[in-house]
Amino acid sequence: MMKEYPSKSAVAICLAGVKDACDGTYINDATGTAQLLDSEKASISGSSVSFTASGSDGVYEAAIPDTVTLTSYDFIYLEISLTKSSSLSTYMLIPMRVAIRQDA
Repeated sequence: MMKEYPSKSAVAICLAGVKDACDGTYINDATGTAQLLDSEKASISGSSVSFTASGSDGVYEAAIPDTVTLTSYDFIYLEISLTKSSSLSTYMLIPMRVAIRQDA
């Protein structure tokens, strides 16, 4: 599913309810990163951020800053990686299209 990334606005990323698939317990001590990639899957300058755990129910939060320069209608990816140990990690690559919203 294609998502829209609003150009020139900070975007909050929240992963909720991250659990160990084997035993169902919440994971609250993983390290994680998120970044935007261009259509060739190269990193977009200034878009890399770290996730921080928020609470004890597997919630992780990060924010891509509003200083990242994008062009409307560009096709990009949001890359997310969380790692607890060498044997427990997750990776997501979400396709997006940049949208510039006009003020009403």
